[in-house]
Amino acid sequence: MLVALLFVVAVLVVALRHPWLGGAAEDAAPTAPIVPSGTATAETTPATAPAEPAAKDGDPCKAAQVDVEAATDRTSYPSGALPKLRFSVTNTGVNKCVLDVGTDKQVYTITSGTEQYWVSTDCQKDSTKTEILLAPHKTVTSQPFEWDRTRSDPKTCDADRPAVPAGGASYHLKVKLGDVASTTTKQFLLYCLGGGSSRAAAAAAQRQRQRGATAMGSPPHRAAAGDHHRIVSRGRDGRDQQGLARQGRVRPWQI
Repeated sequence: MLVALLFVVAVLVVALRHPWLGGAAEDAAPTAPIVPSGTATAETTPATAPAEPAAKDGDPCKAAQVDVEAATDRTSYPSGALPKLRFSVTNTGVNKCVLDVGTDKQVYTITSGTEQYWVSTDCQKDSTKTEILLAPHKTVTSQPFEWDRTRSDPKTCDADRPAVPAGGASYHLKVKLGDVASTTTKQFLLYCLGGGSSRAAAAAAQRQRQRGATAMGSPPHRAAAGDHHRIVSRGRDGRDQQGLARQGRVRPWQI
C-alpha cells in the first residue's frame, strides 16, 4: 500500500515539473516563427506618376488654357444686311503662351437646326500661320468679315451660289481655332433678302456697302476666298494693335 502511494506521488511530481510530457502539450498554442535578427522585411511602395513640369512663358498654349468665343455684330439682319463674323480668344492660364490664330487654324461654321449651310474652309485659299504671344487673362478679337448669306460647297467655289433661307430664319455661328472650339454658338436671325440666287444677294449686298461707304467714307471689308482675318487687341489705352503675318512668315507678337 505504501509503495503504491509513493508511486502516485512520484507521477504527480513529474507531471507538474514537465507538463509537455502529458496531454497538455497537445493543447499548447502554436508559436510565431522566429525571424533571425538582421533580416529585413520587404515593403511595397506604390508607384507615383512623375509631376508635370510647370508651364513657362513662351510655351505653346495648351487647349485647356484657351477659351474661344464666336460673335457677330448684330443679333438680327434685315434684307440686304450682311452678318459680320468674328471670334475672340482668351488665355485662361498663368503663363504667356504662343498661339497660332492664323487662317490655317480658323474654321467658321454656320448652321440652322441640324443642317450645315456654310463653312469658311470650303473655298479657302492661301491660308496663313499667325503666331501671337498671349498674356495671361488677355483677350484678343479677330477683325470681322462679312458673310454673303449664301450656302457654301467646295464644288461651287467658282459658281453662282444660292442664298440661304431668310424670313426670320435662325442661324448659329460656331468657331474653331485649331483643336479648341467655342463652347457655345452665337445665334442670329436673317430676314428676307428677296429669295433667288447669290446674284440677288450680291446685288443687295453691293447696295448696302455703297450706303456704308457714303456714311463711313470707305467701303467695309468683305471676306473672299483666301482673305486673312487679322487679330485686333484692344488695350487699356484704347488703341488697336493689329497683326497679320505675311504669307510664309511666322512672327510672334506680344498682345
